[in-house]
Amino acid sequence: MGSSIEEAIHRYTSIEEMDESVGYKCDKCKKVVTAQKQITIYEPPRILMITLKRFDMMRGGGKINKEIIFHERMNIKRYLSKNSPENSSYLNYDLYAIIVHYGHVIFAGHYVAFIKVSGTWYLFDDEQVKPVPTSYVFEQPPYLLFYKKRVGEDEATPAKKNPVKDIPTPKISEVSKSK
Repeated sequence: MGSSIEEAIHRYTSIEEMDESVGYKCDKCKKVVTAQKQITIYEPPRILMITLKRFDMMRGGGKINKEIIFHERMNIKRYLSKNSPENSSYLNYDLYAIIVHYGHVIFAGHYVAFIKVSGTWYLFDDEQVKPVPTSYVFEQPPYLLFYKKRVGEDEATPAKKNPVKDIPTPKISEVSKSK
């Protein structure tokens, strides 16, 4: 079983111990000391884009095919900075799009997008657009994931039809559909 996006964010935001070999100098005494480093989110973005490292340049740009588990909803409250001005008890985000690379190396392959429009997932593959089952979307190996922050009264409620209210989404009738 693969790692989840939440586990990856947790590892990324965990406290990292830096020993003296790192060369961190204390501002007060100007000596090299041990220190701790932690990356957190100060101000949660309206749109959260997560990029996954899917290519290993040390292996000639070869594809990293590790399974990544991702969900339609994610709460990022525990990754906030202690001094963040965000005071909501929920910080829920709804997944509305993913980008997938099909191929074995960074220099070749094909990119497609899966986008949720009015509660239905669509596969955008060049000029073809077709609806796909939700389960099919979650079987894909994402390269990019796009989440939209829930705001106001609907923070803790189940996803509504279109979680990306303020973001223009293509009208399916304007894009040529595949049969």
